[in-house]
Amino acid sequence: MKLRSIILLVGGEGRRLHPITRATPKCLVNVNGRPFLFWLLDFLKTQEIEQVVLCTGHRQEEVVAAIGDSYNNIGIKYSSDGETLVGTGAAVRNALELLDGEPTFVQYGDSYLPISYSQVWDRFIADRADTTMTVFKNDGRYDNSNAHYSNGKILRYRKGIGHGVFSYIDYGLSIMSSKSFARFSGASAFDLGDVFSFLADEGELHGFEVNKRFYEIGSFAGLASFKKFVDDLGVVSEKL
Repeated sequence: MKLRSIILLVGGEGRRLHPITRATPKCLVNVNGRPFLFWLLDFLKTQEIEQVVLCTGHRQEEVVAAIGDSYNNIGIKYSSDGETLVGTGAAVRNALELLDGEPTFVQYGDSYLPISYSQVWDRFIADRADTTMTVFKNDGRYDNSNAHYSNGKILRYRKGIGHGVFSYIDYGLSIMSSKSFARFSGASAFDLGDVFSFLADEGELHGFEVNKRFYEIGSFAGLASFKKFVDDLGVVSEKL
């Protein structure tokens, strides 16, 4: 990979944050005087990210106006759903075209993940994987668990179930390439969860377990937790 790049999914409507997100895109929700996306990009800078592709959809004009084509010496590109929403899976597949289909980090744009991205990348390379998902031993604490992880592999992934063998949760950061979407080459719209479920069932989804909790602003509870995290830590980009 010539540049350390990441695809961020920032096109969601943020319905769980109404009425805030009726006036503001979710990724631009105010956190201690700054848009959440600014906090996230500052942290990605500490992880040596040099190129970001923002998958936009809902209120994309406001996101483009706020960020432009660069932020803190990080290059910014945009991949838009256009008039018809295509789902998170197709959005990532399309964004990969801007990166020549090469392996890259993929992250939900409402998540803040205080881990070493280099360690995830090193495992991806060592495993000779096509797709790697980070997972966290959740046991239903922060959201519904959705993954069965064992010995470096995601053996089963089902979004929205959260019981039985599922004690792990998708942490929010993966590494994917065009090879990850070979099964979906003919589909125009599909969810990222569909891709992960298929790859897990085929034994092709590698896993990387992390031990730090994730933060997200997709709900009022998540937003409050992230605000407290920022308050407790001070200047995030300097202390992580």
